Amino acid sequence: RGRLAGLLGPVLAPLLMAGALLPLALGPYPLWQRWAWVWAGAFLVQALIMRWVAPASSRLLKLRAEEPRPGLGVRPMPVIGAVVIIALIAAGIWAAPKLDYRSPARLPVVEEALPPAEAALRQHFFDASMLVEAHSEPAADHEAPSPEAAALEAAAEDIARLAALVPADARRIDSPGSFVLPRAELEARKAALAKLGLGERMEALQLLLVDQGLRAEAFSEFIHGAADIEDLPSAQAALDGPLGPWIGGALRQREGGAPAIASQVELAGEDGLPTASFDDERLAALPVLRGPAMAAMLDRRELGDRLGIALVVGLWLTAFLVWLAS
Repeated sequence: RGRLAGLLGPVLAPLLMAGALLPLALGPYPLWQRWAWVWAGAFLVQALIMRWVAPASSRLLKLRAEEPRPGLGVRPMPVIGAVVIIALIAAGIWAAPKLDYRSPARLPVVEEALPPAEAALRQHFFDASMLVEAHSEPAADHEAPSPEAAALEAAAEDIARLAALVPADARRIDSPGSFVLPRAELEARKAALAKLGLGERMEALQLLLVDQGLRAEAFSEFIHGAADIEDLPSAQAALDGPLGPWIGGALRQREGGAPAIASQVELAGEDGLPTASFDDERLAALPVLRGPAMAAMLDRRELGDRLGIALVVGLWLTAFLVWLAS
């Protein structure tokens, strides 16, 4: 083993420094992953130059190495080094929860007073940094006349789950699904209306109008509409009606996929960071929410676990390389 350590020692020393940032490659952030590999590659290239290219260049140019000069030299101090490393790790663990979160929002993070126009926009409309989207896609076995209508029916079902977020966890919800009833609820209402015998009641009302000397034709549209329970206010009817162009603005068409209806949710919070922190069970009960605000919430929730994993992997990698070189 001593001979192996002697052979691998000069090689493992650069590997130890090159792998200093490799634990960041386990994180979910592409920038961290890229810089971890860039650092490793750059340090290995530098070590290659210093170990083989520089000596070969010196021999080729016939340069003489400088004589060592007397003076203060650096000596290994393992005890002090271990104490410094432990102190730095403890300081990092203590300081990490106290760091101020800076959101990726384009709006200023710290501002004493918003401009009147921007303050009015946030108060009466929405805060752009807190918007997230939920996409409602049609079921594979839907019975709607069109995929767009099936997506609108799915949005009507999702709006009931999203509405539970208001007002504690969300401020506003903007969804075309709020203007349409789910198919199951429409069928339930149709069954309840069928028990009322509206056809017979409207016929009796028409006879009563004639007995009172009124023209029944003047009320024909009302009587016909009240008795007709087959023509339900379906999602397809909403798409074909005056709301169709507005609903079309919420359609998201993916290449080669089914259309989806986008519902926008303004979460409660400020500067791109929601006040709520949903656990996995809560997220499973909601439609999938997408947006920078959701990413910020998940980052804040999982920051401790991710830092712990990176720290453990870094310590293990360092210990493994030191063990090989010893």
